[in-house]
Amino acid sequence: MKLSQRLQTILNMVNDKYDHVWDTCCDHGLLGRAIYLQKPSSTVHFVDVMDHLIKNIHKELKQDPRFSDDSRWFTHTLDSGQIPLQTAQSHLVIIAGVGGDLLLKLVQDILLKHHKNTKIDFILCPVRQLHKVRFGLSELSLRLMDETLIKEFAHYYEILHVSNHKKGEDISLVGQSMWNLNRRVDQEYLRKNLKHYGNMCKQVNKEGAETLNEGTKKLSAKHILDLYKALEIKQ
Repeated sequence: MKLSQRLQTILNMVNDKYDHVWDTCCDHGLLGRAIYLQKPSSTVHFVDVMDHLIKNIHKELKQDPRFSDDSRWFTHTLDSGQIPLQTAQSHLVIIAGVGGDLLLKLVQDILLKHHKNTKIDFILCPVRQLHKVRFGLSELSLRLMDETLIKEFAHYYEILHVSNHKKGEDISLVGQSMWNLNRRVDQEYLRKNLKHYGNMCKQVNKEGAETLNEGTKKLSAKHILDLYKALEIKQ
């Protein structure tokens, strides 16, 4: 099964054994299918709020002999923030391909509204609002297990593996272990962010006041720019 670089990278990060893997906002379910085929000890759940997508996935799985053991896969049409998790079992929730605001809301709904006492790992790949997501995950006391940076076509993606019950690292606003500035991709991404937040700071100075995201200086353009500059200095 041919996956995009982004989906293949996510698949490679599924290292532990989980009773249940939840491919949420799953689109055509390519990632969930690959997990089903490569992780025989896991039950895979395909979740999307779009009913026609889930019906298509269900039909295709039923017709494909590779997925004949339908006790190991389930399809769900529902909001990904409302997925039903059993406390006594291990769960990996994958959320990718959505904006940061929505992704963070889904994680908050899962952890704070529905499953406060459940042990959950997440693999997350937001397409925007990366610093807001990282700040929000840290506020939820999630720990970083792994992170990686890739470029697919013209887009850069940060992929984070976090947990609410395992020992890990603090979650940095600009990433930490994902960086290898000997790679061209990392150099390009760092220059891109230095330029972007440098321009934001110039605009702030021109207007004479700094607008803070969510009322915290940790998400100010100046603070984020300084963190990127520190990465540059360390290398």
